[in-house]
Amino acid sequence: MIRRISHAQFIALCQYVTQEVEKDGGKPVVLAIADEAGDIVYMSHMDNTPPRSGKIASGKAFTAAQMERTTT
Repeated sequence: MIRRISHAQFIALCQYVTQEVEKDGGKPVVLAIADEAGDIVYMSHMDNTPPRSGKIASGKAFTAAQMERTTT
């Protein structure tokens, strides 16, 4: 079964995660969502993320999609 996320759901997710990270004083994050083929369909960078963060997040999303596992 393919589960898809809409653009509106992704924006809401980004807003929620950003608020939680800022509230907890955590480091900025990059959110990346891949489709079932491993192609990145959504990506969002918080301010002040290191340049390598996008590559790392997209790699994790790709691997999770290919392995049919979570990124944890």
